[in-house]
Amino acid sequence: MKILVAIANYGTKNVHLAEKLINTYRNFKHDVDIVVLSNIDKDFGDNVDVRVGLPSENPWSLPFAHRPIFVDRKDDYDLFIYSEDDTEIKEEHIDAFLKATEVLPADKIAGFIRYEIAEDGTTYYSTVHGRYYWDPNSVFQAGGYTFARYTNDHAASYILTRQQLHRCIESGGYAITPHEGRYDMLCSAATDPYTRCGLAKVIPISHLPQFRLRHLSDVYLGRIGIEKQEVDRQIEKLLSLVQQDGEPRGPLFNPRPRLDTAEFDKRYFQPYRQDIIDALPRGARRVLSIGCERGLSERRLIELGHEVTAVPLDCVIAESAKMRGIEVLPADYGMASETLGDRRFDALLFNNVLQYVEQPEDLIRKFLKHVAPGGIVVAESYNFAHVSLRMRRYKGDPVARRLNGHATFADTGIHTVSGAGIRQWFKAAGLQPQRISYQLEGREARLSKYSLGTVDPWLGRRFVALAARGNGVPA
Repeated sequence: MKILVAIANYGTKNVHLAEKLINTYRNFKHDVDIVVLSNIDKDFGDNVDVRVGLPSENPWSLPFAHRPIFVDRKDDYDLFIYSEDDTEIKEEHIDAFLKATEVLPADKIAGFIRYEIAEDGTTYYSTVHGRYYWDPNSVFQAGGYTFARYTNDHAASYILTRQQLHRCIESGGYAITPHEGRYDMLCSAATDPYTRCGLAKVIPISHLPQFRLRHLSDVYLGRIGIEKQEVDRQIEKLLSLVQQDGEPRGPLFNPRPRLDTAEFDKRYFQPYRQDIIDALPRGARRVLSIGCERGLSERRLIELGHEVTAVPLDCVIAESAKMRGIEVLPADYGMASETLGDRRFDALLFNNVLQYVEQPEDLIRKFLKHVAPGGIVVAESYNFAHVSLRMRRYKGDPVARRLNGHATFADTGIHTVSGAGIRQWFKAAGLQPQRISYQLEGREARLSKYSLGTVDPWLGRRFVALAARGNGVPA
């Protein structure tokens, strides 16, 4: 088999890692040609073609330099591999990819996820983080494999057969200039086959060890990435869904607005939020969390003595909440409410949820029957009145211009809510709005101090709003 490999290697920092990749490819049993894309002259030895030059002035455009090479040689090779200089693809990955490709329909492509290893030997999946998630409705079987879609298409690499490359080129979404959208420019170079060329990336979860790529630089340790133990639990749930019918899978709402950016997507792996903890009065012992994701904030509430019950975003991310000791209900509003029966809570928590729901006041009303008299409702959201968004709009940023005061949920899939807007939702649901606290950092916090808080509604990037039912807030 003839394979063409393109490796993006900017500067000199990762030259040693690029050399490691090259040595790995040289030991393949196949006939492999290697091209290194660089911004400066380099020598990787015999039979390595170094192409120097950036496709555009942006340094992050370098990875796109592989596209015209692949297009020109589209009929000369059986397999085409692109990767960044720290993502290791071994021969066993090639074999696994080809076997999975044999059983997949033409519009599906077997994909990989990356992992890193900490000094103590713990494995972390760096692909799993932030706003990305396993789609519980995507699970299917084919040829002895079970596949599922993970919404992060980026693995700093891709493999295409000749037929798949031809399909990408014919789609019109492959041989294009460097760009960014839901992914930045660097990541777009590795994700376009899935986002612009009509191919859906699916992960063979039944054979996951064969579809893991080592991220050699380990640069994300301690920053992003989820421990293997937690991901394994989610995988087990996905595998069980093949045999299960009737269980609500979710998601509770569409976590991805209709925008050409991922900036405002709902985060499934949201960090622990102190502002939410601070907003809950000590007297709110029993807490019902709607739209719970990984559950770090809910776990902290449990550690502080609260009793937390949650309606999860979906049945897969629910496994992360369960492992943190959170009581989890079905991933369905109606079934969750029915399961609760006559139970009452001191606080109802919407952690970055209401702006993704078409009728937020209706959702609040739905669960108010589970809030005791005198109980509270806490809602956290991005602040769309923030001055930075206004400045972006003024400068012509297309996303910011779409998210103007006239944008509708039907247009964008998200409410451009501010503190004033959430007060209106509270009132429409029959609540008594209380205080709003804004997340302020650095210069914003200093300006807030000098202005005695009067400019907080425009400086705070996020806010937490509090409202009371009936007799006010518990002590």
